[in-house]
Amino acid sequence: MDRRVLKNQALALIQTSRPNPCLITLAVLTYGWLVTWITQRIGGQPFYMDLDALEAMDFWNVFGFDWGNVSVVSGFFQFAFEVLSAYLAFGYTKYGLNASRAEKNGFGDLLSGFEYSYRPVVLWLLTRLVTLLFSLLLIVPGIVAAYGYSMASRLQCDHPDWSPIRCMRESRMMMKGHKWELFVLELSFIGWILLSVIPAVSVFVKPYISLTETAYYLRLTGPSEEESHASSNEKPPWEY
Repeated sequence: MDRRVLKNQALALIQTSRPNPCLITLAVLTYGWLVTWITQRIGGQPFYMDLDALEAMDFWNVFGFDWGNVSVVSGFFQFAFEVLSAYLAFGYTKYGLNASRAEKNGFGDLLSGFEYSYRPVVLWLLTRLVTLLFSLLLIVPGIVAAYGYSMASRLQCDHPDWSPIRCMRESRMMMKGHKWELFVLELSFIGWILLSVIPAVSVFVKPYISLTETAYYLRLTGPSEEESHASSNEKPPWEY
């Protein structure tokens, strides 16, 4: 696939879509900043990093877990924030699909994940759990697994009746032979990703990358040039 074509499609959407994708992204990022600020205020952060151990190159003791800093209240709020973040991320994906297809879209899409009941949260948990298990073996298998399940949330958006496990399975089948292609596509954003440490820049970078990946997903799920005249009822290649 031509990366420039996919990126140009994303840029065109940022310029023409209403509401502007940057404004939708700003709402998502604002939520993330608020969550960070609240969790810092309520405390209860059990993980810590010992800078003295890092300076002494005592890598075994750099990171630790403080059981005395664990509280039920802070733990509950952090869990609630994580669940809400999963729904919000799913809604952001749904917004990207609607905008890319020139369908009705808006800020309400960010809460559309609740219409899918428990599925967005279960899918979020399963993909991260499986990726973590593969990462425990080696870093590379974890990365391969992450790219294999990278389209699961978009498949769930398009197929509300599918179970999260089926979305993961279909994503893995869809991405066979395409993982490296997607990796190179994401790698081409490395300069923008480095600049995204600036909050004002991240408001542009996040939708730019997300909409480009959505265009990639639509290219994968859409008919090829040879199949453009085939019946619209024909199954996608990965369903055979």
